[in-house]
Amino acid sequence: MFLHNENIRVKTFSKGMIGTTQLNLHIDIKNINDKNQIIHLLVLMGKILYIVFPEYKRYFINYTHPYSIGGMISFENSKLSEIIYEESISKLDDILSKDSVFLIPDIQNTNVDNRSYKFQVFPKISGIGWDIIQIKDISLDGIKRFNAKVVIEDCSITKEAVEKLLFQAISKIRVLENKYNPITKIKYGTVEADVVCISVFFKSNERKRFALLKSNQSFICTVNYYKSKSLTKIQLGFQDNYYFEQLKKFDIYWNVNFINRMEK
Repeated sequence: MFLHNENIRVKTFSKGMIGTTQLNLHIDIKNINDKNQIIHLLVLMGKILYIVFPEYKRYFINYTHPYSIGGMISFENSKLSEIIYEESISKLDDILSKDSVFLIPDIQNTNVDNRSYKFQVFPKISGIGWDIIQIKDISLDGIKRFNAKVVIEDCSITKEAVEKLLFQAISKIRVLENKYNPITKIKYGTVEADVVCISVFFKSNERKRFALLKSNQSFICTVNYYKSKSLTKIQLGFQDNYYFEQLKKFDIYWNVNFINRMEK
């Protein structure tokens, strides 16, 4: 299917692989910032799919938008058959509100450059024998969060030295400024971060050097810093890989093999 204009571009379409026969369509939308207009556009796309490919039992359309998280709508064949010739907006809205499956997220502020968040660059942070890399903004609505990795050069570093390093690294990360996210609402700006997650590793060129597993000899620990006790804790799976320790505002998950080596 080749359907596009300045506002809509069809990216992919495919058949469902499991269960009832389903036709999937993925489109990119821009310059349409009204949720009702997006719904009616998706209905029109569904009608086109039904006319061209009437043999499918279900039609699934999802979309991306530069100022919103992705949305979707799903139609049964019988539903499209019911609305195929319906042009009344009020009747369509009534039909869709009863038993249709759709998700149309809110459109964020369109008067900003959406590239400022996508291409934001954080400053280089390092200390004697260690570097912070891959800093990422993982903030949510009401919670400012960062995630990063720390790489250590000294393979003979002690547990106490790692703990000291954690305080230094997190104190630098938590004061970083993050940008407004044009796709979804987050806490942003110069305010101090509520949560900082870092994972610490020895410097290595191994392919899986950043795996959070006890079998990874480069992995030292992963740490979650919480500014206040009211914040929801992040849960880690595969607990047998870690030795847990709480140090002030830090939840530290040590690689059990690193701890075992320190105790020898």
